[in-house]
Amino acid sequence: MARMAGELFKNRWILLCTLAGLTTTLVGCRPAALLYYLLLAPEPKIPAEFDSLKGSKTVLLVHASTNAQLAHPTIETELQRLIAKRLLENVEKIQIADPTEVANWCAEHEGYSLEQLGKAFDADYVVQVELHRFAIEDPSSPELYQGHATATIQVADVEKGGEIVYDAYVESTFPASRAVPSSEISALRFRDLYVKRVADEIARHFHAYRREDTFSLH
Repeated sequence: MARMAGELFKNRWILLCTLAGLTTTLVGCRPAALLYYLLLAPEPKIPAEFDSLKGSKTVLLVHASTNAQLAHPTIETELQRLIAKRLLENVEKIQIADPTEVANWCAEHEGYSLEQLGKAFDADYVVQVELHRFAIEDPSSPELYQGHATATIQVADVEKGGEIVYDAYVESTFPASRAVPSSEISALRFRDLYVKRVADEIARHFHAYRREDTFSLH
């Protein structure tokens, strides 16, 4: 097996060098620069599924199911803050309505529509996240941590009368390959990491990212 891997690496290196030589001959490029792009340059970013939030004013709403809130009472505010942070960092010229003002307005206007909410804040879009499930352990295995979450994302276009112009479902498992023993990480640390992971997975629907941009346990 080791010999086969060595042969594959050798063959790949020969192929890359050959390509570098051919490209240098054809376009006059420096071999070192070409090899950098072939071997070391990051892969292209995966585009956003919905990229119209650029330059917009957006209202962000996060609602969690009763079960999720009972187990994690602050999950709504945590996700709201972290998703907003990701969007502000990665979506060009986006403005996000103040979450406290949004929460106060919603509390005072029972039965409101997303169009009404958006107009109240002079917004272009309302992004609504419904968190259906959020758990970090299996009740039958309390000494093992593995995050599981499901959520729906909807974007309402205020100028189109609150029409839903984007609808997506998020199903998250972290880590995907295995549960993590409590001897490796505390419950609090794992929970904090997983909240950030879920916020990132939701925000990625609205900005480009690289596949390797992910969270580790440490």
